[in-house]
Amino acid sequence: MEIYERIKHLRKSVLNMTREKFGSALGANGNVINNIERGRLANPEQKEPLYRLICKTFNVNYEWLTAGNGEMFFITEADAKAEAMRLLSEAYNLDKADQVWLSVFLDIPPEERKPLKALALRLAEAAAELSNDMEAAEELVADAQSAHDEHIREWNKGLTLEEELELVRRRHENAKRGAVASTTSAKVGSDAIPKVSVN
Repeated sequence: MEIYERIKHLRKSVLNMTREKFGSALGANGNVINNIERGRLANPEQKEPLYRLICKTFNVNYEWLTAGNGEMFFITEADAKAEAMRLLSEAYNLDKADQVWLSVFLDIPPEERKPLKALALRLAEAAAELSNDMEAAEELVADAQSAHDEHIREWNKGLTLEEELELVRRRHENAKRGAVASTTSAKVGSDAIPKVSVN
């Protein structure tokens, strides 16, 4: 592919621009661009400045334009950072605030990051300990609840569902009244409700 063919490919297939628009960005008209793309520049000494102008205006890699070597576009540091941030944002579902925080952190000189990294590690360790403590506490609560449920089942053996419900209702009423004494026996259907102590 010749230089003029690469220019046409750049304009038409990559930038998707008309000759007029492309020319306007370069300070030329559509007829000049037509001549360039056909390899018919009237003044050959204008070629080099024109190639440089195309590269500068559209961020094109000069080596690609003139010799077909390398990538089509010159990747600036800003472009590389933007692409890295895009990939990180997709991989880790970063929102705008996350991106700003990460950018600020990465812009800090490496030596000045050390205290921040030490703080982050301490926070991570504390979070891990808290998580372990929470898991242990949840296990204790689950064990206590299970033992309590088993005790209640054993204690209420022989009662019908209606009797158990009545028992729970009475306990609730007594607790509301702040009663300390035991409730008197009551009859539900044909069976008696046992006495219940409220602690």
